[in-house]
Amino acid sequence: MSLCAATTRKGEKFLDPESVVLHSSDFSFEEWQQHIIKNGLLLCKKDSEQKDETPPNQPLEETTGGISCANPWEQFYVQNQNHFFPIKNYILQAFPRRLLHSTQPPAVILDAGCGSGSGILPIMRHRPKDSTAVRLLRDHDTVSSLGIRLTTLTVDLSTCSRIPLDVSADIILLTFVLCALPSAQARAHAVQALRKACHPGSVVLFRDYAIYDNGHVRFAQAGAPEVEPAPYVTFAKRDHTTQHYFELSEVRQLFLHNGFAESVCPEEALGYHCNRVVNRKTRVSMSKVFLNGVLVAI
Repeated sequence: MSLCAATTRKGEKFLDPESVVLHSSDFSFEEWQQHIIKNGLLLCKKDSEQKDETPPNQPLEETTGGISCANPWEQFYVQNQNHFFPIKNYILQAFPRRLLHSTQPPAVILDAGCGSGSGILPIMRHRPKDSTAVRLLRDHDTVSSLGIRLTTLTVDLSTCSRIPLDVSADIILLTFVLCALPSAQARAHAVQALRKACHPGSVVLFRDYAIYDNGHVRFAQAGAPEVEPAPYVTFAKRDHTTQHYFELSEVRQLFLHNGFAESVCPEEALGYHCNRVVNRKTRVSMSKVFLNGVLVAI
């Protein structure tokens, strides 16, 4: 089936996955790491350099216009609807062996942390009590037009003992989810819950923010509040959500200790993806760093 570009929310387009180029080696992670360390780019700015910025330790309520922090992600989607996260057209190219070239499509794909569907919708298009985010996904035209069975549920991965599914997942899509959890304990609990939701041989397609990402450097330099003992890796954002940046060894240990092993396929190995992005309006270059790879349930 040929998939030409189709306009979706906010004027974005679904693209033919074969036309999408995944940038994963625009620069060397090791050289970028040395540059960060050599120039002290993860050090907080001096107080004199922060005089025009919101003090990093100022109460969050005062910097967000009084937004309640009882459920920050619900508040986030109420305010932004589906206009914040762009459609992830690259997702099939990030895991081509599992999503693009597989001759036996999986019966069940679990998008853990689907949000409003920026990751699962391109996959659905290629293979023909709700929260606000889930409602936005269910209401998307793609869901109804393709006639694919979509079951949605709202679960807190950091606290639930088991995901209430009536089937076992063949593939778990886990993109930019664990970075939003506030502690190592919460992230481990989430991986344990996901392991219970799948069977031996099921795979987790993992992609998340890594250390030395442009956002990581920016948070550290601005003196954003840290929420974990490890310095400069987990930050409290002004909208009350949390942002964590992973190291490769950390992700390996997180999954290996909770029922998963790395894929034996070299092209699916966990590794740093380095992508240099240029802002179209300001022409400012940003160095984005992600961790990407496939984990197999054992």
